Amino acid sequence: MTRPRGSACWSSTDVVGRAPLLRTRSLGDVLTLGGDFFGAEEAFNAAGQTPGFEARVASGLARVYARLGRYRDMATQLRRAAASSSAAAP
Repeated sequence: MTRPRGSACWSSTDVVGRAPLLRTRSLGDVLTLGGDFFGAEEAFNAAGQTPGFEARVASGLARVYARLGRYRDMATQLRRAAASSSAAAP
């Protein structure tokens, strides 16, 4: 999620509607940093149920799979992240 142009901070309407996703995605990031890779995988998969965040979820899963040594899965997620990012670009 990006901050609206010209805004110095987030408005409540920017964050409130996406709060469950932000918590889940952030949880995945925190669990990855803490070494709970299986918990992080579960959190990212839960966040993946929300449309529009495919690239972020895929990149998070790629980090998790790299840490677990699941390099084929990592490569698959990196391809998904790249495809999602290019599809979203204007």
